[in-house]
Amino acid sequence: MKKITDDDLEMVDADARFILANERTLLAWVRTSLTILAGGIAFTHFNDRTASVVTIGIIITILGGLTAIAALKRFNYSDKAIRSGQLPLTGKGPALQVGLVILFAVAIIIIELVQFN
Repeated sequence: MKKITDDDLEMVDADARFILANERTLLAWVRTSLTILAGGIAFTHFNDRTASVVTIGIIITILGGLTAIAALKRFNYSDKAIRSGQLPLTGKGPALQVGLVILFAVAIIIIELVQFN
């Protein structure tokens, strides 16, 4: 059995911090996913049940589910990178998510303006 040196302990501590930070990031993504899901349900529930409102509500809810899937994929990718001593690449997931949220925000504003008039 190999004797653990002080250098080994520093590496283990660093790795543990990165791994735990990756888990906290996963939890943040999951909270975001749940918030998006709740937003889609609330949007559908508290508006008139027109086809466009229900469609947007369903799409927002699906976006929440896809966010959870992206979170898990990102977590697994980052975990593998961290355990191999590398930094994970940024990826396109966050930019895609923000773009879709902005797109649906604009769609919701348009629907609200149309229903207001």
